[in-house]
Amino acid sequence: MDVSRDPLELPVMAGGFANIEAKLSSILTKVDNMPLNAIGTEVKDALASLNQTLKDADALVKNVDAKLLPEGTKTLQDMRNAIVSADRVLKNTDATLFGKESPAPQDLRDTLQEVTRAARSVRILVDYLERHPEMLIRGKTEEKP
Repeated sequence: MDVSRDPLELPVMAGGFANIEAKLSSILTKVDNMPLNAIGTEVKDALASLNQTLKDADALVKNVDAKLLPEGTKTLQDMRNAIVSADRVLKNTDATLFGKESPAPQDLRDTLQEVTRAARSVRILVDYLERHPEMLIRGKTEEKP
């Protein structure tokens, strides 16, 4: 490099800038050829569909909360009342009807045990539905062995 020359000459190597310009031009051509309007329309439609699905799921969960859970709670309370009523009947029944040799007391005990198990099962189901209302939409998940 000669600093005494006017104008000053700077040594350079050819090829770097032209190569970058060609690559940028290729990238811009590819971007110009992309169907951005179609992609935008598809994304907009997908978001609208997702929004409607979420609204439907929300309505279903509210429907379950409003109808199914109170009915399950009422059923559970009715079963409890039936057990209490049956217990009162057993305590106040004539001893001769349910003697030691009679099969009625054992049958009645078995029936009450079944009713108690059923009430427990209903209570567990109602509790599970309160914690996982989405189960009504998705169903039971498979257990992994």
